[in-house]
Amino acid sequence: MAGLPQFIISTQTDPYWEIPLFDAAGNPLSVEGRVFEAWIAPAQTKQGVAEPIKEIKVLTLQDGLSLVPPTDGSGDQTVKNTFVHQVSRAFAQSNFPRGELTADILEVVDGKRRMFAPVRLFYGDPAHIREFVADRAGITFGQGRQPIVTPVAIAGRVGARGSGVLSETRPPTAADGEDGDFFVEDQSALGRPRLMYGPKANGSWPTPWVIQAPGTHTPVADLDYQCLPTDQQVGMVALTAPRTVYLPDVDSFPLGTDLVIADESAACSDTLTITIRPGPGTDDVLGVSGGILQLFDAYQSARFRRGAANLWIRL
Repeated sequence: MAGLPQFIISTQTDPYWEIPLFDAAGNPLSVEGRVFEAWIAPAQTKQGVAEPIKEIKVLTLQDGLSLVPPTDGSGDQTVKNTFVHQVSRAFAQSNFPRGELTADILEVVDGKRRMFAPVRLFYGDPAHIREFVADRAGITFGQGRQPIVTPVAIAGRVGARGSGVLSETRPPTAADGEDGDFFVEDQSALGRPRLMYGPKANGSWPTPWVIQAPGTHTPVADLDYQCLPTDQQVGMVALTAPRTVYLPDVDSFPLGTDLVIADESAACSDTLTITIRPGPGTDDVLGVSGGILQLFDAYQSARFRRGAANLWIRL
């Protein structure tokens, strides 16, 4: 296998990179039908080929890691030999720490993960990227594309078809999917929860479960309040004294979901403040100066997202 693929990702762009696979003769190496994951985590948490202690995001064939023909016109366009990794800039800025990360490609075989290709990222502001490259003279970095040449002898076995995930704005029918597949019923546009069915077995879909409830609004009338992991918008609808809103345990809050805390009473002021702080006993940190935040104007609000372990990020 070729040298360790490395990618430089700027905080000002949507993280995107490709890894095409070729055999020793330079021909595209198909990995269609096999199941892969890419675990993104801080580099220092990686121990050999073990899973990260605390992953930031797992890309799979269903939600971000896909197999597509080469995009640069090289090779056989009918062979699925290229991994495409992509997340949004907003997600990366909220969740990726600056510095070196891993994005190792792991093959899932019989429920066990095996190292397929080690991958490293460097995520930083443009100025830090210049310093990083200057300190590593002689290393050549790809512009979002790093080929891996794999001798045919260790190309690996062709695995069974992995589970698929289908999505429609209706419940599944018996004709949808194959055994082992999952199905997402997405009627969120109608204010209904997203439902997950699966795995399909013996041609039938089991009873679904809720994977995302509609957005929630929690009114709080003139009380201190401990937020729940299911809260999405907490509104102080009455305020006659300074009040405190405690954030939920950050590690129990859904990744990529906003938590908004707002004055909806029009009474918030320098004397009638709303103080926002981490929940007691959570050991969480709020990423603002002093570790707490105060609202002191009518209709003022603050928006938060889950960051690294024990860290709330204010957006």
